[in-house]
Amino acid sequence: MFEVLDSFAVNNALSLTLKGSGDGIQNGSILTDPDGNKIHVISVAMPHYGNPEDMMKKTVVLVNNCSVKKGMILKLLSK
Repeated sequence: MFEVLDSFAVNNALSLTLKGSGDGIQNGSILTDPDGNKIHVISVAMPHYGNPEDMMKKTVVLVNNCSVKKGMILKLLSK
């Protein structure tokens, strides 16, 4: 499960910052919101961190445009 820490629109997509390492999330993965709506991962970002340990704290993904809000919990449905 991944908590949404932040989100912002990028053209017709949405960039989400998720809490945790994002283990298992890859391009093409499907996440689900609390209502069971499917969210397709377009791309997993590779942000630069000054401290490599910070990579395990947050994951940034680009997803199809959806109604995900900060604080929502998303589940990984498939890889």
